[in-house]
Amino acid sequence: MLRVRAESVESVLDRLLPLVPAGVYVEGDELLVVPARDDLADAAGDDLLELAERELPDDPEQRIAVLLQAPVVGGRFVVRSPSAPPPSDPSLEDIVVERGSAFGTGLHPTTQRCLELMLALEPGGSFADLGCGTGVLSIAAARLGWEPVVAVDYDEASVDSARANAERNGVVVESRQADLLAEPPPAADTVVANVPVHVHRAVRERLERPPRRLIASGVSPDEADEVVAAYAGLGLVERRRYAQSGWAAVLLAAEDEPIREAAAEADRRREQPPAEPPERLPSTLPGQLETELPGGGLAFSCSRELPTGARVAAILAPGLFRVDVRHLEDTLVISVRNLSPEPLRFLPDRGPPRTIVTTAETALKRPLATNARMRLLVGTREAKITLSALSGLSPVSGRIVAQAIVGAG
Repeated sequence: MLRVRAESVESVLDRLLPLVPAGVYVEGDELLVVPARDDLADAAGDDLLELAERELPDDPEQRIAVLLQAPVVGGRFVVRSPSAPPPSDPSLEDIVVERGSAFGTGLHPTTQRCLELMLALEPGGSFADLGCGTGVLSIAAARLGWEPVVAVDYDEASVDSARANAERNGVVVESRQADLLAEPPPAADTVVANVPVHVHRAVRERLERPPRRLIASGVSPDEADEVVAAYAGLGLVERRRYAQSGWAAVLLAAEDEPIREAAAEADRRREQPPAEPPERLPSTLPGQLETELPGGGLAFSCSRELPTGARVAAILAPGLFRVDVRHLEDTLVISVRNLSPEPLRFLPDRGPPRTIVTTAETALKRPLATNARMRLLVGTREAKITLSALSGLSPVSGRIVAQAIVGAG
């Protein structure tokens, strides 16, 4: 564990990430590297404040639970696995979920943003959780004071998981299987639908009684406008929207519905101005292939294991940019670091410019593959980047394949 100057985290990661193929777990100004290495202090340089070692459990899932510290969401919720320690602050709502094969660990951006939007509402009346996964949102609703609470999902394993987790957390939630593409959703005063856009369309068509408040998520920022327009005929208007890591969550309610102030914004880590790259930088990544293209372009590619939750350097284009990736459930969280004195701009992608989730592997109960694509302009050089991550059957690791084609400029 390295504790570094808060203003120097990115510059330390510039030196550190190319040295550690298994990545770094970043918690504020603390950087955790597994396993420990003797050269970490040299990589941190004068920015190092403290260097210490800690023992981790032998069990891989327990080790991940320790490394992935459950964040505090909205200043109110901590969602953790049974292996992770409980929060020390007794004022926090401690939600313990066993994932199994269901979706929902509390780390996904849609789950966290839905929780924040729920805190904007005065609890009360009935509550429906559509696409409940492990039941995180249902449990939170019951804790806050909604009653009765019903949770539905198409996946039988998710329904079983939500039912077991509600019991584990000492709340009453009715969990049942439902195909929202073919049957009406349960009627409720407040509805949270964390589902894909085509399921939102079906929910809208089959609503027998419009809710007073509806939180819609599970869609990209581009799809969010379509979802808002679809529900507009119910007398619901957009009151608040969050977007993060390629996902959006929108709170819809009547114009006269009271909405609390957004206290959670201060809890979210705000984007810092880009730090200047340090003078001494590693120029290669372990296992990365670099090929010169006709006309002066470059091609970069790599394939490696991707520990759950760790920030891993996927592509390093020396003097141009570095692409780092975290794999959280079905989402790639992508960070692009400008290593060039030239400005870096994101360009519109040709084709769907969003993260694509596929469940083509029908033998699995949760999404397997996530693909992302982006275009950058570094000075006058265009880079086309594709990333593909396979979750696999292991809850603690997957595989990332990264490719970048950089033009001559």
